[in-house]
Amino acid sequence: MKGILNRSGRPVAVLDIEASALGTGSYPVGVGLALVRGPTKIIGVGASLI
Repeated sequence: MKGILNRSGRPVAVLDIEASALGTGSYPVGVGLALVRGPTKIIGVGASLI
């Protein structure tokens, strides 16, 4: 996976989901998304609290 942004000309989407806790009753409270093309070209980003 190292250097994947340098090898691909296609956009890469990164999804980040934050949990309320680490226990069995936890639930997602934050979601973030980034769409990038290459290590320095950001196409779009966004985040939301649930």
